[in-house]
Amino acid sequence: PTPDPVAVFHVCGDITSNATWTPTLAKVYVLDCTITIHTDATLTIAPGTIVKAAPSVVLAVGGALVAAGTATDPVVFTSIRDDSAGGDSNGDGTETAPAPGDWGAIWLEVTSSSWGSVDLSHVQLRYGSTGVGGNGAFKMADSVVRDFSSIGVQVYGPVAPELRNT
Repeated sequence: PTPDPVAVFHVCGDITSNATWTPTLAKVYVLDCTITIHTDATLTIAPGTIVKAAPSVVLAVGGALVAAGTATDPVVFTSIRDDSAGGDSNGDGTETAPAPGDWGAIWLEVTSSSWGSVDLSHVQLRYGSTGVGGNGAFKMADSVVRDFSSIGVQVYGPVAPELRNT
């Protein structure tokens, strides 16, 4: 039998090899500090996974980020204060509410040997400073970007960003 997922899994630091986050392992993944996906590493995020970020935290992508939700089970990136996704992950009851600018961004990085890449489908991005920014390869389909304090998407790179039904 598959074990029950933990309620909250705290993440901090570097991803140096391929990794997969699923809702069967954790109900909510909390980014406590900036996460860097290194060159030659891919972070794959499965449908229905909820990722919450602490204030100012950035998910820096030097390798690849692939988040592929579905229409009924989107992948959600949001603020640690957003109780509407995955419940009260910060344990403060109703003391805080999410707001634009609560966390940093998904940020594409250029290394000396490669461009980062982000491929998002059926994803909800909420309550950050910038949804997705930086330099690299970027695709987004059937997704929602809302409640950001700055820019929803601002990406430069070797190829034009691809946006569809977003």
